Amino acid sequence: MNFQSVPVNSLSDINKSSRKSNYEKFCQKCLVKGHYTYECNKTPKYVARPSRTKRLENPKLNKFKRLRSPSTSIAKDILKSREKKRRLR
Repeated sequence: MNFQSVPVNSLSDINKSSRKSNYEKFCQKCLVKGHYTYECNKTPKYVARPSRTKRLENPKLNKFKRLRSPSTSIAKDILKSREKKRRLR
């Protein structure tokens, strides 16, 4: 973070100097840099997103990879080994 030394006469001067510059601000409503959402006077842009069904049908549309469940044979092997340990006790 960049800190600038600025002569301060009041608390409002501190708030003005610590504000982010325009290039760091981003509006989620109109998708333009330079202002925040609460400052926006424009109409919101519609962003088409694939439905849940389309994402499930086409894995390329999924942002996150689904976790694969371990095979049932591995789970059965673990359960068998635990049963053996219980019997030995």
